[in-house]
Amino acid sequence: MGGSSSKIKEDIFLDACANGDCKKVSELLLNNFDVNAKTSEGWTGLHLASYKGHVDIVTILLNYDANIDMQDKKGFTALMYACQEGHENTVKVLLKHKARDDIIALDWVGSTAHLCAASNCNWEVCKLLENPHHNPNQVGTNTSANAMILVPVLKGTQCVGHCCFHTIKMTVLFIFGSVRMIKRSVDCVLKSK
Repeated sequence: MGGSSSKIKEDIFLDACANGDCKKVSELLLNNFDVNAKTSEGWTGLHLASYKGHVDIVTILLNYDANIDMQDKKGFTALMYACQEGHENTVKVLLKHKARDDIIALDWVGSTAHLCAASNCNWEVCKLLENPHHNPNQVGTNTSANAMILVPVLKGTQCVGHCCFHTIKMTVLFIFGSVRMIKRSVDCVLKSK
């Protein structure tokens, strides 16, 4: 019976996170509920709140030490979902709490936070990810953000303004990174012979 009771509490907690119910989330956390409880797909309350753009819930969960970079079964983080949905304020809070923007998802594209934002034309979120003022992880050029290379292909969208420059920059970095990876692979093969 204890297992079903905890499953019910887990469902209540995750529903409250998804629905922006600050009172219920706070009440459960005050009673030592696991802030990192997950759905069967690996979504935590932080994933759900970030996906829905519930900044207050995100803040509460982070104040209770939610694992900010936990990945779901597809390898996506709360930051990726906030970026995908274009929730600028949620992205700002996650970045302020040092969410990593260089994590790569397990999907066929190898999504990053940048790609999640760009794939839905959330250019303002892309700018947040590139801005050291908002993103403490950002130092110089973000080589993990190959988003602008793939987005026009995946979505058939036109690059605009800043994004055209970014596409060129990321293409060069992507090619350079690919050449380095191929060289390392060749070196490994040659060393093993």
